[in-house]
This record gives sequence, C-alpha cells and structure tokens, in this order.
Amino acid sequence: MPTRKVLFVGPKGLDPTLCHQLSAADWDIHIALSLSAAKRLIGEQRFLVGFFVFPEIDAETCAAIDDFLQAHSDIEWVGGVHTAALQSEDCRDLVFERMFDHVTLPVDGQRLAATLGHAYGRANLRPSVS
Repeated sequence: MPTRKVLFVGPKGLDPTLCHQLSAADWDIHIALSLSAAKRLIGEQRFLVGFFVFPEIDAETCAAIDDFLQAHSDIEWVGGVHTAALQSEDCRDLVFERMFDHVTLPVDGQRLAATLGHAYGRANLRPSVS
C-alpha cells in the first residue's frame, strides 16, 4: 500500500506513540504546531486528509479555526477533541460543520488510522482528485 499523507495540526505536537502507530499504518505525518505553520505546509504540499487537535476553545480561537478550516475545505478533516471541549456550543458547531469525523481524546492509534483511512477514501471520491 502506498504511503498516505496526513497533516496534523495541534499546538502540542503529536504523541510519539500515536505517531509511531500511524507511521506503521503507512501514514506520512506532517506536523504543524500552529495555523500559520499549517497554512505554509498546505501551500507547499497537497494534503487530502488532516487531523486537527482542538486546543481549549474560546470564541476567538473558534473563529480563527473555523476560518482556517473553511479556507481549506478541500481537505477532509478529522477532529481530535477532548470530551470537555464538546460542552462548548462553538466547538460542537465547528466539529459538525467543518469535520469529516471526530474522535475523542485520548485516541487509540488503530481507531485513528481507520478514521483517517475513511477520510482518505472519501477525499479520493472527489472529482478533482486523480
């Protein structure tokens, strides 16, 4: 199976164990610690799938994330969300409106690999993808 690229966006990086599990499942992981770093990577490479880990959500952060995800809606995004964050209406709306799917954190590597695989399959159904 060819290696698939995934863009990980999150302020704390990717857990080394999770990184190893995804790499073992043939994912080529590119890490961005900020929205600006993610924008730069997206400008340099083509990503079909992204994994976005939500930080603590406030209205300003939520608006910035929403703008980013809307601008990059050609990527199938999977959200990594702490259960407590889902208490926020802003966070729930963001996950519902902008994500292909979401997982609660902490997440099992096999479960995440399967979810990313489904997102990758969906991305390949887009007419513009060849």
